[in-house]
Amino acid sequence: GAQVAGLLAMGADGVVLGTRFLFTPECCYTDAMKNVLVESTWESTDRSNAYDQAFETDFWPKKIDGRAICTNGVMADYKAGLPLDERIQRYKEATAAGKDTHLIMWAGVGVAQTNQIKPASVSG
Repeated sequence: GAQVAGLLAMGADGVVLGTRFLFTPECCYTDAMKNVLVESTWESTDRSNAYDQAFETDFWPKKIDGRAICTNGVMADYKAGLPLDERIQRYKEATAAGKDTHLIMWAGVGVAQTNQIKPASVSG
């Protein structure tokens, strides 16, 4: 709440809170993905179309990309300059084998500000 108020006081017209909702039991991310989120730091995300390329959803206009956790095989393969078909294959193989090496987890820079999984709603 204090961060939202501060951003609005500085002149923001709105605030996107999507990353915070990844840290909830309600989020469809797996436990392995949530563990990665909890352990993430300020340097754990990067903007790139590497994630959409590996996931074969790279249909966005140029200069439109997503921010995701970059401490994984998807980004390592991209930075190593592997050809696209090989990167897609490595992603598919890791996913099919249930390996956590090539997880694609969309997340914003706020990932470093939260370190607990808590419900999105408060009852009572």
